[in-house]
Amino acid sequence: GSPSGQYYDQLTNKFEAEVAAASSLSAAAYEAIVQQSSGQRPFKTTFDPYYGDTTQQGIIVDKLVAITGFTSLWKTDNYDPNQAQGGYLASFSTGDAAYSTVAEQAVKSMIGGGYDIFNYATPSAVLAFSQATHDVNFPSVVNRPETRDWIGGHTFGRLQDFLDFFRDLAVQNHFADQYDTSGNPTHYCTSIADCTYDPRVKATPEDPLVRFHSDVYNQFLGPGFRRWIWSYIQDRNAYVISDRDRNVATFVIQFNYNSDIYFAEEDGSGESGYSAYRLQLPLKYFYDYYSQYN
Repeated sequence: GSPSGQYYDQLTNKFEAEVAAASSLSAAAYEAIVQQSSGQRPFKTTFDPYYGDTTQQGIIVDKLVAITGFTSLWKTDNYDPNQAQGGYLASFSTGDAAYSTVAEQAVKSMIGGGYDIFNYATPSAVLAFSQATHDVNFPSVVNRPETRDWIGGHTFGRLQDFLDFFRDLAVQNHFADQYDTSGNPTHYCTSIADCTYDPRVKATPEDPLVRFHSDVYNQFLGPGFRRWIWSYIQDRNAYVISDRDRNVATFVIQFNYNSDIYFAEEDGSGESGYSAYRLQLPLKYFYDYYSQYN
C-alpha cells in the first residue's frame, strides 16, 4: 500500500493494542477488587464499639459496582448520535483475544462465588449474568454467545428422563452397554428401550465401562465422549447434570457439592450439616436463573 496507508495502519494497530492493554488492566483490577479478602480490606464498614464512629470504610460498594459492571448487558451511545444510534455492550465478551481471556476469567470468578462479600451478592451476579446472556441483543454484540451456557446444564424431575437422556446418546453413538467376562462387547444400544446403560453405576477397576460410570465425585465420560457430572437434589427430587467443558461454572458448583455429599458422605445432619445446604443453594439458583431466562 501507499506510505500514508501504511502509516495509518500501524497507527491503528498501536491504538488498538494500547486500548486492549488498558482494558485488560481494568478487567484484572475489577476481579482483584471482588476477590480481595476481608483480611486485606473488609467489605463491611467497621465502627468504634463505644463512640460509633467509622473506623474503616468497607468496600462493598466497590465490589458491587465491579460485579454489576461485568455481569450485565449495557446500552451504549456513540459520541456522535448523528452517525449511529449506539448498541449494547457486555464487558466480559467483547474485544480481542488477549482482553477476552482476562475478562472472561474475571466474570467467571464473580459468578462462581467463593469471595468475601454479603450473601446476596453472588446470586445477584448469577442472575444478572443469566439475564444478560439470554437477552435478545446479546448474540449480536459479543464474540462468544455460547458463554450463556457457563451456568447452564440439564435438570430432570424423573429418574427415567435422566437415564433416557444418556441412553439416547448411547443409541446415537452405537454404544456397547454389555460385555462378557473377557471384556468383549455383547450388546449395543439400538434403541432407548433396549439400552441398559446407567451412568450412576460406580466405576471399579475391572469394570469394562469404567470411564463411562461414575467416579467418587459422580463424574463420568458419556456416550459421545463428553465429560459430565451429575447430582441429586433430594428436596426437589431432581437430577441435575452439567457438561464439564460447556457448563464450566455449573460444573465447579456441582463438583464442590458432590465432594461434600458423595465423597465426604455428608448427609446434612448434625453440626456439619450446614455445609451441605450451603453448597446446595448455588446449585439450585444456577439452574433456576438459567431456566428463567432460557
